[in-house]
Amino acid sequence: MADCGPVQRGGICFEPDTLVSHASYAFNSYYQQNGNNDVACNFGGTGVITHSDPSYGKCNYATSGRASSETSSSLRFTSNFDRWNLLGILVLFLYL
Repeated sequence: MADCGPVQRGGICFEPDTLVSHASYAFNSYYQQNGNNDVACNFGGTGVITHSDPSYGKCNYATSGRASSETSSSLRFTSNFDRWNLLGILVLFLYL
């Protein structure tokens, strides 16, 4: 239940074409569509809730709460991850 269309080739969030960028978008999409709570944020320590908007350029991350970045929250991918666990999570997203 994540919308990965924007990070597909040609999508508005495809650039930068990096694992971290695409995972951040996919994790946040999943987080927002699944109740934006701690349970929806269980990615084995690879994600962190942020209160600053991770959107950039035309790539807008969905947020919970009001429009103010002080009251909204998004999920952002962190660099502290096990690449094999991440690969498993991303493969899972492809089959949802």
